[in-house]
Amino acid sequence: MDGSKESTKAGSQVMSDGQPQCLAILNVDGGLRTSQQFKTAMSSLMGDIAAGRISEGRANAICNAGGKLLKAVELEQRFGVRAPGADRKVLQLTEEL
Repeated sequence: MDGSKESTKAGSQVMSDGQPQCLAILNVDGGLRTSQQFKTAMSSLMGDIAAGRISEGRANAICNAGGKLLKAVELEQRFGVRAPGADRKVLQLTEEL
């Protein structure tokens, strides 16, 4: 994929090789790290679903993974512990041995 884009009548961007736009967003190095990136990716996914550019199975898998990501963030905020001097909470999933 060369990353080139073309405009559609609605003004949205579609990858010129016919690939869904959300895949370009989801495939960035480091994955989705901010809520803004998540919102952009999910918005693009909705557009791709509406335009028929992504299969139902693939869309379902992406939505399920997104839901699990949000649940992990929620659990970290609710039950995570902030280390002294740390800027965010961390949820420890297992006990240290």
